[in-house]
Amino acid sequence: TPPQAQLSREKRIQNVADAFSLVPEFPNPYFLNKKFILIDDVCSTGATLNACAAALKSAGAASVWGLVLARG
Repeated sequence: TPPQAQLSREKRIQNVADAFSLVPEFPNPYFLNKKFILIDDVCSTGATLNACAAALKSAGAASVWGLVLARG
């Protein structure tokens, strides 16, 4: 995806929409009922974390947590 630093909240959400998916080679049981932690360097709107979490949840993840190093 293009850099998001100068984008508005709406544009950031559009920028990451459908940007993340799971590789078909990984079987669904790998994600099913598992817990995940996503790590991001900077979080401004949460658009990237939300998009990644949605992909994991759609694969059956039990929970997805976000860890952010800085708020921007």
